[in-house]
Amino acid sequence: MPDKKLPENNKETSFLDEKSIRRFLEKSSDENYKKFAASLFKNPPKMLGVRLPVLRKLAKNIPCSYLSYIPEFMEETMLQGMVIGNLR
Repeated sequence: MPDKKLPENNKETSFLDEKSIRRFLEKSSDENYKKFAASLFKNPPKMLGVRLPVLRKLAKNIPCSYLSYIPEFMEETMLQGMVIGNLR
């Protein structure tokens, strides 16, 4: 899996809106991981197949305004939880 480049500081994260975050998640998806993650659920939610280390790294660079976004995929919901966890 190639290393995904993320902004280094908060000045560069001003471009991170819902659409750009979704595009990044779609680019970071892994079809094999998606199949594996779906197998862990009896009724799998909509998911992209993004690995947790990528989500954790992205969550550190997302502005709090992302919390008002209504998620469509499981990874977006997890990302919002990680952003809340990083507020402390």
